[in-house]
Amino acid sequence: MQTKVLKAAIIAAGIVIIMSYLMKTLFRNNYYSIGKDAFHKVTMTTVGLLKPNSFETWLSLWGPHMLVLSNRQRAKGSKLEGHIWSHRNGNFLRKSQLLAYYRHIMKYRHTIRRICEIGFNGGHSALMWAILFNGNIDIVVFDMCKDKRCDIGEELIREMFPKIRLKVVRGDSTKIVPIYRHNNPNVKCDFISIDGGHLGEVPKSDLLNMQYLAADNNIIVMDDVNIKSNVAYEKTVGKAWKYAITNKLIKQIGECNPCTTDFTTTCTFCFGKYLKNTIELDEEF
Repeated sequence: MQTKVLKAAIIAAGIVIIMSYLMKTLFRNNYYSIGKDAFHKVTMTTVGLLKPNSFETWLSLWGPHMLVLSNRQRAKGSKLEGHIWSHRNGNFLRKSQLLAYYRHIMKYRHTIRRICEIGFNGGHSALMWAILFNGNIDIVVFDMCKDKRCDIGEELIREMFPKIRLKVVRGDSTKIVPIYRHNNPNVKCDFISIDGGHLGEVPKSDLLNMQYLAADNNIIVMDDVNIKSNVAYEKTVGKAWKYAITNKLIKQIGECNPCTTDFTTTCTFCFGKYLKNTIELDEEF
């Protein structure tokens, strides 16, 4: 019995190595449009043979898809802001952040039915959510959608997951989130990601507005939170997060974490939970 399990593990590992090499080759040669459905099916079959909590395996299988998305955005002239899948020469700069997101999603994936995010940008994080749920997830995103970045990102996500339930709401988040909430009073979000505007009152406004879309058992993550930073936008986001904590709008989960050790690209991300009232302050999520 143990011999059979060992053989299966060796075969699965071999498939992972081959798939990773082939996907990277496709990326380098820009051949993604050829056989993408077949590659997706083989990838999902391979994942099924492996432990679901193997982040390195997951990253080796799906990281190349993120590079494909970046390559497609760049080829079509999109000028993206920084994002969690930023890379240098194919190496992802925010690996620790990706790992943290992966772990939170995998831990609570059986209770997550809808993910909402402010800041679609090129679609990398939304693609990550879609991949983690194999397309069986509701995703609602809010973004200004400058140039064609949203169209390109949405197109690729729908190519990979034709049945994905993805809603891209375009416009200023400080205005469109309240409108969306008013028009969709029954929509609640189990996992909320905020990585939108970083200056002025925008971060604070996003935190306040998204509370009304939060499900009872929710998780919120906010990027670029560092009140002690010398970078203006990180300090602004940090102040907004501190305001939410101080006013008991959010209970922070654990410590905030830097997403990279490279000082020039250092940022901090924080997880938390929207509170319905102060009675829940001591509740462990």
